[in-house]
Amino acid sequence: MCSGKTKTFEDVSLRHNPSHLVTHLVGACVVLGILFAPVPSLFGEVVGVTASAHHIFSQFVDGVGSGGSYYQTTLMVTNPTGSSGACTFRLYGLTVNGQNAFTFNIAAGGWLINNSIHSTQSLKSGYAALQCSMTVEAQLLYSGYSRNGTKTSEATVFSSPLSHDVILPADHREGAKLGVAIANDSDSSLDLYIDAWDIGIEPAGSSGKITIAPHTNLANYIDNLIPSLPAGFYGQVEIWSDSGDFSAIGVRFTGNVFTTIPEIVGITSNTYHVFPAFADGAFGDGRHYRTTLMIENFYVGDGTCTLNLYGLTVNGKSVFTYSVGEGDVVIDSSLNSMQPLKLGYATLQCSIDVEAQLLYSSYSQDGTKLSEATVFSSPPRPLVEVLADHRENALLALAIVNDSDQSETFAITAYDTTGAKVGAANVTVDARTTRAAYLNDLIPSLPAAYAGPVLIATSTTNGSASAVGLRYTGGDVFTTIPETQTAVPPGAGSITFTGSTLPVPSLIAPQDGAVIPVSKSPSAGQMAMLPALRATRSSSNIQVRSTRYWMFRYKALSMFIQAVTQL
Repeated sequence: MCSGKTKTFEDVSLRHNPSHLVTHLVGACVVLGILFAPVPSLFGEVVGVTASAHHIFSQFVDGVGSGGSYYQTTLMVTNPTGSSGACTFRLYGLTVNGQNAFTFNIAAGGWLINNSIHSTQSLKSGYAALQCSMTVEAQLLYSGYSRNGTKTSEATVFSSPLSHDVILPADHREGAKLGVAIANDSDSSLDLYIDAWDIGIEPAGSSGKITIAPHTNLANYIDNLIPSLPAGFYGQVEIWSDSGDFSAIGVRFTGNVFTTIPEIVGITSNTYHVFPAFADGAFGDGRHYRTTLMIENFYVGDGTCTLNLYGLTVNGKSVFTYSVGEGDVVIDSSLNSMQPLKLGYATLQCSIDVEAQLLYSSYSQDGTKLSEATVFSSPPRPLVEVLADHRENALLALAIVNDSDQSETFAITAYDTTGAKVGAANVTVDARTTRAAYLNDLIPSLPAAYAGPVLIATSTTNGSASAVGLRYTGGDVFTTIPETQTAVPPGAGSITFTGSTLPVPSLIAPQDGAVIPVSKSPSAGQMAMLPALRATRSSSNIQVRSTRYWMFRYKALSMFIQAVTQL
């Protein structure tokens, strides 16, 4: 142990009979009042604790594996300030299409969704750093695909703040394995150690000294780094160094399904956490969901925590209490039943500052895990923003909580790349309840394949909202899209494809004769892929002559543009 601290671990799941827990935002029918009221003036120079001018992503993967499966990474950035500026996204340990640095400008209140940083090279791994001239929020979206192009898993990845001591909850049950990526973003070599602690107070193994060269990363499974780790390990992993700071992220794999496990450094610790969606039960066809509660005490003394459920009970209970000692990690996977699906929300009230997350896991009728996502708590704020991306047949579901004692109306507004409104709705949420629905059900006029920022604002001076997004692809694959705190109205943004940047209006309904830029000239055979669009061939563009079948041909056109630019 790096500092002689005594570690304890509480296995609360052994107190109850394990079953299955359902957490699905869209499992309940939601009727929403659409009132279209004005948004009050809520903007000010305030940004969230995760906003920074410098972000490090400890793992960046690109390319195709030996079996034909492949990975793509999407960069998502929002500028919550009133200042415009430039950002540089830099890769270490790999290049993509011969490049390792990508620069772009972001307007005040602006944003970007960039999924062009990928290739068909053999699988490569490294890490990435984002440096901006202003404070921004930033995440990566990891997407895994089978060799036939079917999305098999997706995970939202937060940046990893520099630290000399971090904790990762670890749970190797159900055939899961924790992988860890550690980045040394410095000019000097770094020596570090990895210790595992089981459900008792005794260590479960140690890696010994590991040296990471300057501006490189280490990525491996924990049981490879600690060969003595027992099968089905269940506890916590501590990574520490006495020679410098590093960044780390965990990735939990169950077969082809993966989710990220963030490093715990205390930056988002609080005594009060709100989780906008908590569901329990099973669908009629046998599909079911499980939620695991994770609490981490980052050495702030002993304390207690109480989880309160609103709008539902689990096995007749709505209140659950935990003892959390200094340095403890609590992992409770017992909050489940097989009742018909019920939807509500949860709060965690603690006597000390703690980090807290939920782990959503979905299963098929035969118990095969289909998807998994790590969900951070959503601090109550008067104004929050969620980035939506409905491409690749994906849909964003929103859960909005009113964690107060009076009814509250929230204004939901979607914006395009110019900063203009493309749709709006007002949603009234009763006291101590949550509302959940797909974004295109809340705003029926939302354009197809919409991508852009969605603003959620309270209608009262003292009101606040807690929200979270879940991005579904094909019904089974999902990941969480967190709320971010913003200080200004959404400004201009961009959506970047491989080799081209297309504004939202072009994505939705291009005008006859619109020009879509590409980097290579398509062949006659490739042009034959889209006869319904009757596009003409040239060295620098595809000219759309008819929009009659646009809604049905959008996906094919997107794939076609990417294929052309990769020639």
